[in-house]
Amino acid sequence: METKGNKVVVDNVTNLSDELFAVKYYDTLAAEAIRTLRTNITLRDFDKKIKVINIMSVTEAQGKSTIITNLAASFSQLNKKVLLIDCDLHMPTMHHKLNLKNKYGLVDVVSNFKLFDDCVIHYMSNFDVLTAGTTIPFISEFIQSSALHNFILDKREKYDYIFIDCPPIVPISDAFIISKYTDGAILVVAAGESDKRVLQQAKERLDDLDVNVLGIVLNRVEMSKHHYGYNYNKRKK
Repeated sequence: METKGNKVVVDNVTNLSDELFAVKYYDTLAAEAIRTLRTNITLRDFDKKIKVINIMSVTEAQGKSTIITNLAASFSQLNKKVLLIDCDLHMPTMHHKLNLKNKYGLVDVVSNFKLFDDCVIHYMSNFDVLTAGTTIPFISEFIQSSALHNFILDKREKYDYIFIDCPPIVPISDAFIISKYTDGAILVVAAGESDKRVLQQAKERLDDLDVNVLGIVLNRVEMSKHHYGYNYNKRKK
């Protein structure tokens, strides 16, 4: 992998981060699960154009950032122009997952400190990434700002799809607010790691705010041969 300015030149799929398994390990059950999720989203696009999608989890460490990174990359493989935004300003991880720098990003662009073209990273063909950028103390005010809303409105006209990584909804309300700027939300739940009562409360809150929940992804399900390296096309003779 070679970096030139804000363009990351991926000269070989094997040089991609292992986190991007939907592209790097295409013939696997995990990659196929991402493509199934992609199909389900496109099939929901019959009543209202779904272009901007945010992803959330009830608590941290549920795997939401990994899911949305691979989902965004998967959509770019359909020759769709995709922008992935790290809006988890409390604990941004997108740059770590894709081995990128996070000197400037979303915060700097929305705050008019930097131009979008100077911060957006052209990671792969049709796949752009905007990291979180500069750390700020007033995250809640930033999330609720008209500047962020207007930024998303502007970019939805320039991209086929925008995917936004949000912080967990307990105890932070950022994801609920961002959901008002999007066409739909996805909730990621790690199998066996979430309290049913907390999930029910989260669902009720989403319903109260009239959030368009596209679906719930059950992550980290243990099953035979369900790992990145298993080729599901192989059959025993």
